[in-house]
Amino acid sequence: MILTFREVVCPKYPAQHQQRQMGSPCRLRLIDTPLWSKLDEGSRKALFDRAAANLPAKVVGQPSDVANAVLYLMTTPFATGSTVRVDGGGVIA
Repeated sequence: MILTFREVVCPKYPAQHQQRQMGSPCRLRLIDTPLWSKLDEGSRKALFDRAAANLPAKVVGQPSDVANAVLYLMTTPFATGSTVRVDGGGVIA
């Protein structure tokens, strides 16, 4: 099961309420998760290679990249109201 950031942090509130209260603390790009396993290996690799080639980081995100961003937001009290982009530089590409 793959949970969103909001489902982990605020599981008892409806998504609409959370969006109003929290905004979007993490903006994600293409992340290599089991969600992509429905594609055959060749198509998946081609998709990831194309995406990585267009990013400044030149790699597709991993679940650990998202976990590090969430951990940062959870442990840094001075980062209130911040949006962390986990996109390999996609916003500037």
